[in-house]
Amino acid sequence: MNELQLIRNQLTAERNRAAELAAAITAHGAGSAFREACVDYLVFVLTRFEERDQMLADLLRARFAEWDATRKALQAALARPGASREALAKLEAALGGAPSEFAAYFDGPWRMRRDAIDSLQEAHLRITDLRAVSFVDADSIVEERTRYSRVQSARGTNAA
Repeated sequence: MNELQLIRNQLTAERNRAAELAAAITAHGAGSAFREACVDYLVFVLTRFEERDQMLADLLRARFAEWDATRKALQAALARPGASREALAKLEAALGGAPSEFAAYFDGPWRMRRDAIDSLQEAHLRITDLRAVSFVDADSIVEERTRYSRVQSARGTNAA
């Protein structure tokens, strides 16, 4: 597997796991170990996606001035509703009692925005650009997998 595939696979894994946990969080009450592990994972991943979006916006300003159409398409995708910052706010509200609203937001605006951004990145970013905006390295992969393992362990604990 080359570096590009590794980065894309990691980003896809993070999105898929976050979607799984955003849906699962509605089924578990406050204080459950599983729900707490889900929240920890979601905060970690959503914060990383927010940082990636900021880095992409910075990259657009710095490097893609000559690629006007691509820049405009990426800026439009970044301006869409569904920012990870909003998802984090809805997650916080969900912890106060509205988890289904968070799950609906995550599966709607957040997912559609990510789809648009990801498809444009795949079509237009070089590996050096993707490396710069993805923040995917060995340490971050280990951290993400460790957090997801905690979720899986807590899921097993709750099922028992």
